[in-house]
Amino acid sequence: MVSVLVRRTVPLALAGALVTALPGRALAEPPPGQWVPAATPALAAPAALHGVTAPNRRAAWVVGSEAGATVPVVLRWNGTAWDRQAVPAGTAPELVDVDARGPANAWAVGQSANPADVRALRWNGRAWRAVPYPLAKPLGVSVDSGGTAWSVGCTESDCAVLQRQGGDWVRHDPGISPSAIAARTPHDVWAGGTGGPLARYDGTAWTPVPLPGQWPHWVLQILPLAANDVWVYTLPFDPLFSGPRVLHWDGTTWTEHQPPPPSSLQQVGALADDPGFLGGIASDGRGGLWLQTNRDTYYHHFDGTTWTRVPRTQPIPTRPTMYGLAQIGNTRSLWAAGHGPTPLIERFR
Repeated sequence: MVSVLVRRTVPLALAGALVTALPGRALAEPPPGQWVPAATPALAAPAALHGVTAPNRRAAWVVGSEAGATVPVVLRWNGTAWDRQAVPAGTAPELVDVDARGPANAWAVGQSANPADVRALRWNGRAWRAVPYPLAKPLGVSVDSGGTAWSVGCTESDCAVLQRQGGDWVRHDPGISPSAIAARTPHDVWAGGTGGPLARYDGTAWTPVPLPGQWPHWVLQILPLAANDVWVYTLPFDPLFSGPRVLHWDGTTWTEHQPPPPSSLQQVGALADDPGFLGGIASDGRGGLWLQTNRDTYYHHFDGTTWTRVPRTQPIPTRPTMYGLAQIGNTRSLWAAGHGPTPLIERFR
């Protein structure tokens, strides 16, 4: 079943409020704590970890692949250690994203050179179950507060938003070509892509939400914490390639913040084919933001005014590629997942 929703224009009052303001609101100092590595199960090289989610302190998942992206990997945190979980036969070999709303409701999506292998995975608290997926290339998945899964994926000709409903996937047309999805509630779902505005779903229809600045944006990640507290990680298409931006929406106005200077265009281009190639963002649990840019051997923390470099307790000799960041429930702790020479999971606590 396909559901094409009516597009609505942005009210003039909203459009007029879209401005760029720096440096932004003053928030807390960087939270106390440190980034420490976690022991992970042995994986066949080369292996990569792409997505992480953590609904609470005792439940978290990381997904990826091993043996050169030929074998899917799902790791689960049981409160004390990371264990490997079995996945159904025929699962797409390269799992790229995972999200959960609780210990008994998690979803993951993966990619394969063979579209016939593409399946979503659902965790019901006991086992992972394969779920048919109608698009050849899943890009991301998000679970709203009601437990419904949303996803973005593409065919060879277009991309779409999918909503899991009544045991099937319902297709949405958000009015953009989506590549990022974030579902806060059933009535507050955000999608973003390349070149256009954001799209916001209120449970009935999608509304375009223009982004600030003169250049189109590639939306890398959306983090809606409340109706008036939304963070967006983007890459503007400006001719000088000034690097990624972090945007904040307070319900009325956008503020734009520039992270520390980016690496060269060549370095970014070399990573651009990977999911999450410019890292990710996550809430620090106290009004600020964590950022991993995949250009440094440390993490960045933003308090609303100032960027701070936060080192690892165990330095890594080469710059790791950390694809996923996830706040652990509503705490001030986080998980991060990616890889350097080997798969890497780190925790801030």
